[in-house]
Amino acid sequence: MKWLWRYSNEDQTLWKKVIKEKYGEEDAWKTKIINTVYGVSVWRTIRNFWMIFSINIRFKVWDGQQISFWDDNWSGNGSLRHLYPDVYILNQQQRVNINEVWNNQGWDLSFRRPLNDWEMDRFIAFLNNLNLFNGVSPEQDRLWLTTQLWDIFLAKIGLSWAMLIHTLDMLYSWSRRRGTKSSKKEMEYDSRLHMVDYPEGKELEMLEMF
Repeated sequence: MKWLWRYSNEDQTLWKKVIKEKYGEEDAWKTKIINTVYGVSVWRTIRNFWMIFSINIRFKVWDGQQISFWDDNWSGNGSLRHLYPDVYILNQQQRVNINEVWNNQGWDLSFRRPLNDWEMDRFIAFLNNLNLFNGVSPEQDRLWLTTQLWDIFLAKIGLSWAMLIHTLDMLYSWSRRRGTKSSKKEMEYDSRLHMVDYPEGKELEMLEMF
C-alpha cells in the first residue's frame, strides 16, 4: 500500500522512473496491470492491491490534467461514472480528464441526444454535484488518502483496529520488569495483540505477523 501511495506522489524519483519504464502506465497514478506468468515480480504483487487502495483515496484537483472526469473519485463521493451511470452512457466525452471539459465559462459537456423528461431529475442531481467544483489552478493534481494505510492493510487480511480504553491496559505487560529492554518489547508486542480485534480463526495469522 505504501508503495502505491509513493508511486502516485513521487514523480521525480529514480525508482518510479524505472518502474514506469519497465511496466508502462495505465494513467498518471498507476502502472498497467502485470500479466506475465514467468518469474517473480514484486511490483506485480504491489500493483494487485490497487483495487483495495483505490476505494480509500480521493483526488485533489489542481490543474485537472491527470484526473479522469468520469473514472476518478475527485468529487469525494465516488467516481461520477458509478454515481451517475445513466448520465455517463449519454455523454460523448467518456475518456477525458477534467481540464478537457472545463474552461473559464464552466463545464463544457456534450451528449448523444436531448434528455427525456424522466431523465431530468438525475441530470439535475449530476449538475448539482458539479456545481461544488471551484475550478482549476496552476498546481499539479494530487492524491489524498481517506483512510490510514495501516487500516487498509488490516482490512485486507480481515482484521480491525480497536484502541484500548485505559492506558493501564497498555502498560500491563510492563508492570513486572520496569525499564528493561525486554519488558519494553514485551509491552509493545502485548499491546499490539490487544489493540487488534481479530475474528475467529485469525489467531495464528495474527501471531505470524509479528
